[in-house]
Amino acid sequence: RESHPTLFVLADAGLLTISRKNIETTNVFGKAEKLPGLHIELTEEGAKWYQPESGMLRFAKEKTDAILEKREISPEQLQVKVRLKLLDIAPWASKPEIQAAFPRLAEIMRQDSIEYSLTYDGKAWQVNASGASGDLTQ
Repeated sequence: RESHPTLFVLADAGLLTISRKNIETTNVFGKAEKLPGLHIELTEEGAKWYQPESGMLRFAKEKTDAILEKREISPEQLQVKVRLKLLDIAPWASKPEIQAAFPRLAEIMRQDSIEYSLTYDGKAWQVNASGASGDLTQ
């Protein structure tokens, strides 16, 4: 628990199952060995909030509320700042232990919205490093 406290908080909230398991690996000398590890799986509830494309758990669904800024960087690049309204907030997101493990979560929930800064490079949208995010890792 001490080495992965946030994982165990998510498990206690019913989003993950965690079990100890020996993992087979090869050491630097090429010798096979088993090391203690953790086997982590999403529960049915956790799967409802998991986004496979980002590999993250989300705590709410979002809907674009407003386009705050739009700037053309070049003919192929566009930068946009949007505000997303939080909808269907997960019941587990308001638990004190979850908010303690993810301190920014309570702040985002109080605001009731999230602002993102996005850049389109002609192929795909990317969240800028400085843009706020609604995932639990921020």
